[in-house]
This record gives sequence, structure tokens and C-alpha cells, in this order.
Amino acid sequence: MIGPVRLGGSDYHDGVLSQITGVLGVASGDVDWTIHVSDTAEGTTTASAFDASGTWVAGLNYSDHPRARGGSMIFKLTGAEMVRWSLERITAVVRRAGRSRKG
Repeated sequence: MIGPVRLGGSDYHDGVLSQITGVLGVASGDVDWTIHVSDTAEGTTTASAFDASGTWVAGLNYSDHPRARGGSMIFKLTGAEMVRWSLERITAVVRRAGRSRKG
């Protein structure tokens, strides 16, 4: 798991994750990814996976457009058992979406 990350940049704002791009090492095995969004950072660890998910392969991958809104999010990365993988980077485009829906 990577995160939690505040999507709105503060505790007072929600944010929208509008685009993600994963880059794996050139000799990396495949990695399945999911996004977990919640109003709170703590809630992301038990939140259900957002509708957007996918698999990244070695090298630069195509961008995905999840449009996940919330206060915080985590990326959950899972590789096949006994297969080595390496993450170079995840690039994300996030925009502020307004005041948090929860107090």
C-alpha cells in the first residue's frame, strides 16, 4: 500500500484523482493496482476498492482515468506470488473538488 495521500491538499477539501500513470522497472513482473478512497486517511485502509483498477506491465504504462473523489486515498499494489517487481514511479493528476463532504 502506498499512502494515504490527502487528495484535496488539506483536511478541509476533497479532491479528485483524475489520471494515474504507472512506470515499472524494465525487468519487472506485472503489478495489479487498486485505488481505495475514503473521507479520512484511516478509512482508506478498510475502504472497498474504487471501480477503477488495472494491471501495469514493465516500463511506461498507458494512463488511466479513475475520477475517484474523496478526502484521502491509497494505492494498493499486488504482484503475483514469487514474481519480482519494481516500481519506478506513479504519476497522478489531482484537482481540488471543494469542501469536504464530511465534517
